[in-house]
Amino acid sequence: MQTLPEANDSPDANAKIKQPRTPPVRTVWGISYIKRKMHERKSKYKDETPTDRAARRTAVATIWMASFTLILALVGGATVWILKNQLREMHEGGVDTSALAKAAGKQADAAKAQSDQAKAQTDKMAESLAKTDALIGATKTISSNTKEALNVSQRAYVTVGRKDGTVTEFAIPGDHSVNTGILIYFQNSGHLPAKFNWGLTGFGTVIVPPIPGFPPVDSPHRFAPMTRTINHKDGSRGESGGVIVGGDSVYSTDLGSLPTDSALQLIRMNRLFMINGAFEYCDALGSYSCRDRKSTRLNSSH
Repeated sequence: MQTLPEANDSPDANAKIKQPRTPPVRTVWGISYIKRKMHERKSKYKDETPTDRAARRTAVATIWMASFTLILALVGGATVWILKNQLREMHEGGVDTSALAKAAGKQADAAKAQSDQAKAQTDKMAESLAKTDALIGATKTISSNTKEALNVSQRAYVTVGRKDGTVTEFAIPGDHSVNTGILIYFQNSGHLPAKFNWGLTGFGTVIVPPIPGFPPVDSPHRFAPMTRTINHKDGSRGESGGVIVGGDSVYSTDLGSLPTDSALQLIRMNRLFMINGAFEYCDALGSYSCRDRKSTRLNSSH
């Protein structure tokens, strides 16, 4: 009777027991590619307007219909070609059955008629596609014209002078020992408020023709264009100069002053008071305008 060897007598008794491995996880090929394409498509049409979306869907549907019709035409043409080849092989093989030939001929004619109908439908679809493109172009033109008309009707529009034609006038005080102020008016005829800036340029004010010994007009206003700056470090924006003139309103400001006796002399002599200046303005729609003003005649206001 033989004895069985004990477990400790085995040569592999001290060998490490191998642990089962975790099966590797494999990603399904193509999922990341599909997700990326879906994200790109969503980003591409994110800001698409309803008009453009409708036009794009109409164009895609039309292209699909035209492609399907073209396939039908190709299938019909292939059918005609196959039938004609079969007819030629039957004649070459000696199969000259009149009924079979007539049936094949009718079938070929029917296929040809189907091919002609498919071609006619393809032509109609092409014409419809051209009309759709023309309609899309007309829609875009109408949209652009509407936007432009809206901007024109709503934008700010600043001119020199009030609606009654008064551009500048003397504000003559009751006490003639006090200097007379010179006022200048600007009219915003638009609907939107305007950021407005003005000032004298060149010689400022000139009397035409000159009056010997006439004192110069003291004016602190010199034209300096408005500026807009951007801080590239923190992205902050800054603007200089300008006042806000409301829509459909008049803005008046002092041009300068001179002795009251000199102002009355200028009115009596009916001389031209020439003002060399410039003004500029902009509004919320991005409209900007800068104009020069050369001359005007003063009125008196007591």
